[in-house]
Amino acid sequence: MRQAEARASGSISALSRWGEVRETLAKDPRFLHNRDAGQGSCACELFDDVRVEMEQEHEVVVAKAREQLRKAAVVVTTETGVGAVAAVLTEWEEATVSLVHQSLVRGARREENRFSDLLKGYGKSREITADTTWGDPMVALLEGHSAYQAIGEPARQRLFAAFVAKLAEKKERRSHKKSKKRKKDSKRRRESRDSDDDNDSGCAAPLVIVLHKIHGTTCGA
Repeated sequence: MRQAEARASGSISALSRWGEVRETLAKDPRFLHNRDAGQGSCACELFDDVRVEMEQEHEVVVAKAREQLRKAAVVVTTETGVGAVAAVLTEWEEATVSLVHQSLVRGARREENRFSDLLKGYGKSREITADTTWGDPMVALLEGHSAYQAIGEPARQRLFAAFVAKLAEKKERRSHKKSKKRKKDSKRRRESRDSDDDNDSGCAAPLVIVLHKIHGTTCGA
């Protein structure tokens, strides 16, 4: 399959990777012929050339889409569906809207991961705990970071809530382990005391018998 054909058929896009495309191309006789001949550029190299060109074109398209979405006050997050993007890009082809949506969601995921990493850092320093709530003090702590500024308020609060929930789960697990350990230690102490009491009871009877014998012998003498 030639480059122009692949692009026209939609089997290659700006987001395609060689591993995904290779299976499709492997069915084309021309791919097998070029592979067996071993002459000229290999299919992987030709694919990279096409992909780079398409990526450059795609970046221009995504930039235009971002501008339209910004004007429409639509912020794309990892939870934004393609329908929300299509509702703004009404004059765009469906395939193009789908690719734009994928790109924007991937970008949003990278930014949200950066914010999650920021929260983890403050979690390690104990500036954010399982009891921390979202509010002005927390905003003041985070707002100077680019990771905070790169995402919208709904995403910030959603990620913060998820992070604090994880801290609460860890806190609960630690509390459960400590409680279980305390019960186990308490049980061992009780068993140890019971064992000591049994030993004391067992020694008392022979001691009484010995004292009795000694007393009886003395009296007899």
